[in-house]
Amino acid sequence: MKIFNFKLFGEIYHDMCDIIEIINSLFAVHLPPIFLEMLVINVFGFYGLIKYITAPNETSQVCIILFYITSHFLLSIMICYVGHSTNFEAESVKIILSKILNKLSPADFSRSNFKDLLKQFSARNLKFQTVFFNIDWRVFLAMTSTIVTYLVITFQF
Repeated sequence: MKIFNFKLFGEIYHDMCDIIEIINSLFAVHLPPIFLEMLVINVFGFYGLIKYITAPNETSQVCIILFYITSHFLLSIMICYVGHSTNFEAESVKIILSKILNKLSPADFSRSNFKDLLKQFSARNLKFQTVFFNIDWRVFLAMTSTIVTYLVITFQF
């Protein structure tokens, strides 16, 4: 009879958490300015796009601005998707673990080992984050709503 090794599973999870913490420490300084740059470029890009659309004979400028805005939006979507999918998969580890637990017979594990593993999973979370915020879809939605708000305010005056 094969015993399920909860300790090895916990060590793998902690190693994944350590990798994410290393990545977070590497990009913690770089990502906030990148998101700020994307926000500013997209705000002024949309404003410039509307300005050039209303001006006659400026179609080449419109294409360049559209490409620039699209590339920055796609970059922010890619960064937010990586953070969101990491958070989602980290949460699904608990579900996968409970499915494994249901498939095992009571002789294959001890309840104390399982409780220890769940405590370890609850203690450490896998999240991509910078110093100021977590990187997930909320960042992208906040950035989009900020752009729309600035454009509405700008065009009212």
